This record gives sequence, structure tokens and C-alpha cells, in this order.
Amino acid sequence: MTDLDQPIDCSVYNERSLQTLVRAIALSEGNFSLILVRCNYVTLQRSMLQRLESLCPEISEEGRSVHSMVLPKTVSTLYSTLVDALDQKQPLAVMIFGLDCTNG
Repeated sequence: MTDLDQPIDCSVYNERSLQTLVRAIALSEGNFSLILVRCNYVTLQRSMLQRLESLCPEISEEGRSVHSMVLPKTVSTLYSTLVDALDQKQPLAVMIFGLDCTNG
């Protein structure tokens, strides 16, 4: 039986992807790093965000957390929106939802 014939276990694939994301965040701590992640389902996004939030305090030396935000559809500039939302906070990571729905 080849790999193409075997059923794909999505939960294993998703967990592996999440671990890769956690590792990327840990390796880039203290430096700017843009990591784009696509997730097809809202319920999966929520569960992966919860898992990520539970894993990130373990990798952050300063105990920083993950900040998540949903962009309004009217946003035209990402930078100023982030500056306003973060208000001098420096989270471990910023998860931005709604990039696919903005008018900008």
C-alpha cells in the first residue's frame, strides 16, 4: 500500500502543524517574524488557538501570551490597527483573524 492509499488522519496532521508553529514562535522570540497560517474552518481555528495559547506560556521565558484579534472589514491599514490594539504591549505572538475579509 502506498502513502496515497492510506487515509489521512487530520488530527495528527493538525497537531504536527501546530507543533511546527509553536517551534517557529519559540525560535523567533524577541525578533519580528511574519508567519502566515491558513485554517479552513472557524471551529478548527478556535481549537488551534486554544491549544496554541496553552502551549505558548511554556515556551516564553517572560511568560508573555498570545494576543488574538479579529480585523473589522473596514480596516485599510494593518500596522496602525495593530499599534492601536496592542497599546504598547509586547505579546509573544499576535494572531490576526479576518485578513481574508477586509476591504483593504
